[in-house]
Amino acid sequence: PAGATFPGLYALIANRHMHEYSTTREQLAQVAVKNHANGMFNPDAQFHRKITVDNVINAVNVAYPLSILDCSPVSDGAASLILCSKDMAKKHASGKPLVKIIGTGQGRGIGFMFLLSGVLVIIIAAIIGKNKTIRALERN
Repeated sequence: PAGATFPGLYALIANRHMHEYSTTREQLAQVAVKNHANGMFNPDAQFHRKITVDNVINAVNVAYPLSILDCSPVSDGAASLILCSKDMAKKHASGKPLVKIIGTGQGRGIGFMFLLSGVLVIIIAAIIGKNKTIRALERN
């Protein structure tokens, strides 16, 4: 496949943050340490392992400045949805509650806005996308 990966895009953002705010690699690593520590309290977390800043900095590099311990794990999983008429659903639901789809939504933003105006623009783009989705659901 061609194109940027999420770790690659996050690395661009991290590099830009380091450039704009003099953020150090150690400071970025502290985020991963904090996130892993919080995961220790979640019984459903994929990894229950305490890590240190040194662990993060010395881990396998994924996309500079991010190591494998900075990045979210990608897990296998599955889900399915069967769309059918209400009568067909009632016939096969065996008394279980039915799900009604009340709407869908989609939003998009400019992923490289941070190169133009700073890191906070990404947060604004995410909020805009979320608000578009909420408005779409409210219309239905």
